[in-house]
Amino acid sequence: MNFQSHFLVIYLLLLFFYPRGVMVEKNVVWGILTQSISLDIPDFLKDQDKDDIRWFKGPTLIAKVNRNGANHNFYRRDTNYEIFTNGTLKIKELEKNSEQNYKVSVYHKNGTNLLEKVLILHVMEAVSKPEMTWNCTERIVTCEVRKGTDAELTLFENGTQPLKMGTMKKEGMQLKYTWPKKHPPQKEFKCVAKNPVSEEWTVGQTPCTVKFWNIYHILSICGGGIILLIFLTLIISCFLRRKKQKKKPNVTDQNLEIKISRAKEERVRKLHQSPGHHPQLPGDRHPQQPGGHRPQAPGQHLQVPGRCPPVPGHRPQPQQKRPSPKVQQQTGPPLPRPRNQQKPPHQEKEK
Repeated sequence: MNFQSHFLVIYLLLLFFYPRGVMVEKNVVWGILTQSISLDIPDFLKDQDKDDIRWFKGPTLIAKVNRNGANHNFYRRDTNYEIFTNGTLKIKELEKNSEQNYKVSVYHKNGTNLLEKVLILHVMEAVSKPEMTWNCTERIVTCEVRKGTDAELTLFENGTQPLKMGTMKKEGMQLKYTWPKKHPPQKEFKCVAKNPVSEEWTVGQTPCTVKFWNIYHILSICGGGIILLIFLTLIISCFLRRKKQKKKPNVTDQNLEIKISRAKEERVRKLHQSPGHHPQLPGDRHPQQPGGHRPQAPGQHLQVPGRCPPVPGHRPQPQQKRPSPKVQQQTGPPLPRPRNQQKPPHQEKEK
């Protein structure tokens, strides 16, 4: 018997003994930690005459329901499983050890196997809501997610253009994006965190469009503030000075009047102290002396008849007149000047 004949015999045996209607499927199911999940049977079995449905976790039988749905058999009393008449298996609270291969077997009333379905259950932690923070000085926006299994974090600008992506390998993940210095962000950012069981996002608009200033803007604002402060100080000081001047009498005018009156008094006092030393005007003349008398020098003695004249050698020296101090010319009408009148020589009494 050659090889072709052997192959034909094996194919015919498999075709004859293989149960009809049996479908083996493998599907991946995702569940959220601490939450419930329902494992369903395909809808096409609703119209078929099924008599027995069994669920297995690995090799262990965990639930069974018969044709009329009256008998529900659970093989563990402390189980979190619940089976319905349509064959749906509900796991009330998922744990990490709930990850396993779950197989459902459906049998016809004549005992034939209609379906075998294997479900691969993966239990994952749902992602938390991402948080966005801004650092305007260093031009950095940070997107952070704290919880979630195998979370994928994506930062979008304007909700459409992805800027940065990353996958969380452990608890807590950050995405940092630094925008260019010449092009600060003008619109909103969107941070999306997701995994196969959940998805969360946060939308935020940068506050740095208004609060971000360069060094030139800061210096110009500070300089303007200093100039304004100086200007206000000058205005307030001038106002206070004028207010004080209005309250006090005019001391300057009083001092000027006092100085003028003192100058007049000094001038009059000097005139009275030296009455004979005033300068003579060109038109002034000495008063005429009476006839027969000559004016004598100040050092000469009057000669009395009957007496000898004094010895020439003992003649007293005439005293020189000291120059009189010059008086400043007054502005205004001249003051009256006393005249120097010489007394007539004394006549000797007749004996």
